[in-house]
Amino acid sequence: MIPGEEVSVRINGVQTAIHINGIGISRLVEPIDAGEVVPTLQANVNAFLGAGGLVFNGHPGVNLLGAPGKYSYEEIWDGVLSAGKIMFGVPTDNSHHCSDYGPSRSNPDRGWVVVPAEELSQEAIVEGLASGTFYSSTGVMLEELEVSEGGVSLKVEQFKDFIYVTKFTGHDGKALAEFEGVETLYEIKGDKGYVRAVITSSSGQRAWTQPVLVG
Repeated sequence: MIPGEEVSVRINGVQTAIHINGIGISRLVEPIDAGEVVPTLQANVNAFLGAGGLVFNGHPGVNLLGAPGKYSYEEIWDGVLSAGKIMFGVPTDNSHHCSDYGPSRSNPDRGWVVVPAEELSQEAIVEGLASGTFYSSTGVMLEELEVSEGGVSLKVEQFKDFIYVTKFTGHDGKALAEFEGVETLYEIKGDKGYVRAVITSSSGQRAWTQPVLVG
């Protein structure tokens, strides 16, 4: 078990809720109210880092796929990466409801990460997360994944008769290539900024690789 915590703070007379998650922490992190949104976010991020943890965002009931006037999570991710900032993607299910299951409930086992750690220890897993040596999934599993500055190759674990499509995305969210099938190889040639992949099953489940920084 790797210790983690969600810190929640309500600022501006409890009108604004701030939620931040940390994992791999060495102690309890107390919420910090710094008065405004950005200072409060930064103060709590610093508190998690000071406790030796990694910080991530996860909360139920948000616009994951975007909407008119709202960016999707992948558009936000591409925006951050295109600005030259390194950010890894996790598909947290933010398990609030562990006994009452249903489509509208925030149940466990809907999103997870796979870390190819050399050993089953907190240190090895947290190091894999910190370095981006993992992939994220809502159900699609990978048998093989090799990532380097030269390219990305992967093999999907076939389940039933589902069809898999792998899409490679680069700087500014530009679509670089798309492949159908369980085995994919994308060679990085002249790409700018970063390359990442999302694998979508015809069942609706997905997997995401972490960005490869290039150029």
